[in-house]
This record gives sequence, structure tokens and C-alpha cells, in this order.
Amino acid sequence: MNRRSGLVDLRPLAASAAYRRLWVGTSLTSLGHQMTVVAVLFQVWRMTGSPVWTGVVGLASAIPLVLFGVVGGSLADSLDRRTLVRWTTLAQVVVVLGLTGQALVELESLPVLLGLVAAQSAAAALGAPARRTFPVRL
Repeated sequence: MNRRSGLVDLRPLAASAAYRRLWVGTSLTSLGHQMTVVAVLFQVWRMTGSPVWTGVVGLASAIPLVLFGVVGGSLADSLDRRTLVRWTTLAQVVVVLGLTGQALVELESLPVLLGLVAAQSAAAALGAPARRTFPVRL
């Protein structure tokens, strides 16, 4: 029996518990990241009312992705990939807690907000090359 739904092959989800856990975790992480992006953009817009500063959020995210993505590839080749992913995920959680904290105390500091966005992107970029190897290994 073919368990295909449209263009998505669902057979790996049914066949492998490890793959299912990875898929669910990755999906929830992606959803959380997108929610964070929207919240940060909204917060910057409320603070500045400027489309330029809202665009700077994209730069604060993109520059660390480019710079640290190269380093992340080297680290993935030289370190234990699971450990690297754990540490970079922990760093992302710490940054999200910082973003949450600064929003709750209504700290209206654009440099702090942009720094946290850059730190989150740097952590994501460091762990992404190692994380991309997991589905192949399952």
C-alpha cells in the first residue's frame, strides 16, 4: 500500500521512530523560529515605526548566517555532530529566553534586540550543517 499524500512521502515517518522524532522536533523548531521572527519584526516596528529599522532586522539575521555558516561546516566535520547540535540548540534556547525577557520587561533597546537576533542566527548557522546530516544517517 502506498502511503503517499500529494508530493510528500510519509513512509519514513511510519517506518522510523527516530526519524519521526527528528521531523517533529525540526517542525516545531521551524514554527517557533517563524513566530520569533514575526514577534521581533513587530517589536521593532512598534519601537521605531521605521521600515528601514525593520529591514535592519533582516541584516542582523543574515550577516551571522553567512559568516558562521562556513564555520559551522568546519565544526561539523571536526566535532561530534550530535554534541554540536545540542550546544547550538541550547544557545538558541538561551537567546529566545533573552528575547522573551526583554519583551516582558519592555526593554526598548534596539541594539539589545538586534544583538539577540544576531546571536540566534549565529547559533543556528553553527549548528545547521551538522543538523542537515541527521536525516541521511537515519
